[in-house]
Amino acid sequence: MPALQKYDAMKLRLSVVELLRLLKKIYSYRELSAMTGVPESVLCRYVRGSTVPSLQQAQNIREKLEKNIDIRKIISSRIDRLVEGYVDVSSIIGDPHLLRLMAHYVALKLAGKRVTKILVPETNGIPFATMLAYTLEVPMVIAKRSKDNPYEQYEEATVVEPALRSTITYYIPRRMISKRDSVLIVDDVIQTGRTISALAKVVSRLGAKTAGTAAIVSVGEPKVSIPKPVVVLLYLGEPGRGPDRESIV
Repeated sequence: MPALQKYDAMKLRLSVVELLRLLKKIYSYRELSAMTGVPESVLCRYVRGSTVPSLQQAQNIREKLEKNIDIRKIISSRIDRLVEGYVDVSSIIGDPHLLRLMAHYVALKLAGKRVTKILVPETNGIPFATMLAYTLEVPMVIAKRSKDNPYEQYEEATVVEPALRSTITYYIPRRMISKRDSVLIVDDVIQTGRTISALAKVVSRLGAKTAGTAAIVSVGEPKVSIPKPVVVLLYLGEPGRGPDRESIV
């Protein structure tokens, strides 16, 4: 990881503390100690807020947790798999603790990456995007399915799904994304990647840069190119086309 400024370094240290607090709702101190190699008494002080890990210690804890915490298993146990590869993430997006855990996981994966805005289509991905925007401390822009402000100027993103014989148009307020922005595109489930690809083209037309893609679940591999890095918490194999796996950035 490149050298971090003092503020970014402190954010990383505090993010690791917040992650430990969230994981403490799932795991015991003994289990967290076994995962991180940090004594239970030290972890207890971190979680209670009496002390903060050094930058080196925070980086070590983050790396150990990423290696040992099976977030794929946690998410997989909470989703409902439907027919033809469709999944329902309602129980996930309705759980604030799990949303916070996922947001911190993604934020740690993107540590050092410049993100100034989050762009999310008007779908079930909004709760996840909201928590991620809060964690990254950046504004969120919603690509809506209608022009709800007659005085607003919009940029359009049209998504054509041949297999579903459907076309959806999203509208992004032009004033919400500037040339100075680095935009992370967020969704709940990636089915084909066409929605994310269409939104990325709008970001480009507005003169901004894409910082990558984040999603809770991806069903198979995207059918089109989407912005990298791609942080997907759970990859589900397409029916009859391979096992589930966790994304690695």
